[in-house]
Amino acid sequence: MGAGAGYYTAIMAEVVGPSGKITASEVHSELGLLAKQNLANWSNVKIHSVDGSQFDPGECDAILINAGVTHPLPLWLDRLREGGRLLVPITVPMGPNLGKGVMLKVTRHTNGYAAHYVSFVAIYSAIGIRDQRLEPALGQALAMGGLMKVKSIRRDQHAPNDNCVVHGTDICLSLEAVTSSATASVQ
Repeated sequence: MGAGAGYYTAIMAEVVGPSGKITASEVHSELGLLAKQNLANWSNVKIHSVDGSQFDPGECDAILINAGVTHPLPLWLDRLREGGRLLVPITVPMGPNLGKGVMLKVTRHTNGYAAHYVSFVAIYSAIGIRDQRLEPALGQALAMGGLMKVKSIRRDQHAPNDNCVVHGTDICLSLEAVTSSATASVQ
């Protein structure tokens, strides 16, 4: 999501090679058109000029969100295959269209969604994919270092507790670790 003019999409197309498949979305129709033109030489790339929050890419091995959001959308998590990865910038506003925060890598396991901090990020904010109710808690978690300690994305209903870095109604950025399926079967 957030293909822009296609730069990162081209890199991903090269990484997966001709047998791989890249599906990208761009909310701005002019940029989506430019991305289609720029990526015309890659037969394994399909660009959709749509709102990425509403776009269903089907099952994915990996998803890159290239715009700042307050939380991973349930649709993105649902579309990850077992072992699939989501790279998502969790941000707070620092200007009208810009945000700052952290990149989280989320990996889907049978028993949940493991997450870990990848890097700091400053990035354009996503259109329509921000929950303003979460922004104060995100700002505090960023300032206090809590976003760098997130270990999982919880989707179960639970009361806020000491492990909740940012607790929302459908998504919780949590300090609780998720063990991989292989690790869980050994223990």
